[in-house]
Amino acid sequence: IKDKLLNTLQLQRQSSENELIAASIEQKSKQLTVFKFADAIKLNENKARLKYLYIPLGVLLLIIMVYPALLVESSSRIVQYNKSFAPKAPFTFEIVNDNLTAYRGEDYELEVAVEGAMLPSEVYILHNGRRQLLQKSGNGKYSFTFKKIQKEVPFTLEGSGFLSDSYLLEMRSRPNLKNFDIHVNYPAYLSKPNEVIKNTGNLTVPEGSTLEWRFNASETDALSLTFDNPEETLEARRSGDLFTFKRRAMQNEEYAVRLKNQHSTNKEDIKYQISTIPDRHPDITVEQFRDTMLFNYMVLGGNASDDYGLTRLNLHYRVVKSGGAAGTNYKAMPIKFDRKQLGQTYYLQWNLDSLRLGAGDKVEYFVQVWDNDGIRGPKAAKTRTLEFKLPTKAEVRKEAAQNAQNIENQMTKALQDAN
Repeated sequence: IKDKLLNTLQLQRQSSENELIAASIEQKSKQLTVFKFADAIKLNENKARLKYLYIPLGVLLLIIMVYPALLVESSSRIVQYNKSFAPKAPFTFEIVNDNLTAYRGEDYELEVAVEGAMLPSEVYILHNGRRQLLQKSGNGKYSFTFKKIQKEVPFTLEGSGFLSDSYLLEMRSRPNLKNFDIHVNYPAYLSKPNEVIKNTGNLTVPEGSTLEWRFNASETDALSLTFDNPEETLEARRSGDLFTFKRRAMQNEEYAVRLKNQHSTNKEDIKYQISTIPDRHPDITVEQFRDTMLFNYMVLGGNASDDYGLTRLNLHYRVVKSGGAAGTNYKAMPIKFDRKQLGQTYYLQWNLDSLRLGAGDKVEYFVQVWDNDGIRGPKAAKTRTLEFKLPTKAEVRKEAAQNAQNIENQMTKALQDAN
């Protein structure tokens, strides 16, 4: 079999050049088909030689149990043939930081601990083609600060000529608020043009103003505003890098802006204050000037004012008959005023004949004004209640006599001063 098989393999190399040789190979192959190779190999004769394998197999098993790294590390280095492996150091480098993650534009302090029987006198960091010394803080602790990181930083630690494994300081981006505007829509009754406030969140606005924030942010997935009166957190509406939010200013309150992405929130607090100016009550005063001779009329005058405008100005009065009880209902008489003026003087000549007063009758009256509050409704203010009494005949005679006496006294004094 051996000779026939060898002869067939030799002819195989020449078969492509000669058809006669190819026919001979085919003939010899048919002759070999009558033999089975399983019958030709005697396995029982080789079992006796298996005992020689027990010794190397036992040594290999012992190595695996006692020092498996010998085989694992060697195999690993063969597989990772394109990776550099540092010599084994008598100490180890340990990264103390929880994670090697920094944020764009921020400093990152790397903290390293060195442990082992023999420690290096100095530790260096190799990065970006530079070799820099770490700051020693004692007890085998070292630190190094990466300044204003703008990209990922691969680095290696070195001590006494030994190198650590390669590390990678990864970089993330925090959400960033580029700029923002606040569109202030004032209540319509103020007749005040709307306003746009840029890049400041502190506001002083009239009560009832509608505020619309427009934030332009990058690296931001969500933006919310947290208010303290009442305490609530509301999400802004997103459209690309633009976030918008509306709220009506009804009271003083603080608020904070919070940005968020998959890695972080904004590093520093962004807090502002909203101060609202409430619509104050109107002010009014009154003075009276009477006809002391015939008691036919009375002149009323005074000042009326409001921060945003007046809507009504009325005289309210009621007649109390002599010896009778006061009525409960006041009658109203409008007083002319200028709606365009926030502060003004008013004047009214009041004809008393229409009241048909009798001797001893009296009139109680006051002046009332309303503002134009379009948020909570017009607010009113009024003067103190005044009183006018039509004197009786006896009171008229008494007053006339007193006036005559006063005139006489004044004339006597004048003559004395002349002499």
